[in-house]
Amino acid sequence: MSNIKEEDVVRLQREGWRDAFVARDVETIMSFYLDSDSYVAFDIMPPMSFNGTAEWRSNWENFFSMFDSDPTYEFKDVRVTCVEDLAVVTSFTRFAGIMQGREIDMWARETNVLRKVDGTWLLTHDHISVPADLNTGQACMDLVP
Repeated sequence: MSNIKEEDVVRLQREGWRDAFVARDVETIMSFYLDSDSYVAFDIMPPMSFNGTAEWRSNWENFFSMFDSDPTYEFKDVRVTCVEDLAVVTSFTRFAGIMQGREIDMWARETNVLRKVDGTWLLTHDHISVPADLNTGQACMDLVP
């Protein structure tokens, strides 16, 4: 019997996902998701939601095509909770790079839900957001945790 806790396995999954993100490797990124029409993502970019992994894959292809350089991606304050076959991961995430000639460097809030299927933790939901200033209606993209 292994001494590795499920929380540690989920953390390793997230590290692998991050490595695929930095490499802009859509195929490997998608291997971390439960291939399903029930997958839902709330991303920082429109639309309000992405439904199903086919739509999510298309979003990744579009997103990476906007980068002029390989992006960086950093996690901070990662918290993992596993209960039976469900896991929730929360963190602050920073991504940076050159996107369509413009430098991007921002922190966001991220929540991921994973489900253990046949012994593998797979993403079933992502939520990425930044706070908004309700007085101005503007996204607060300059906050740092």
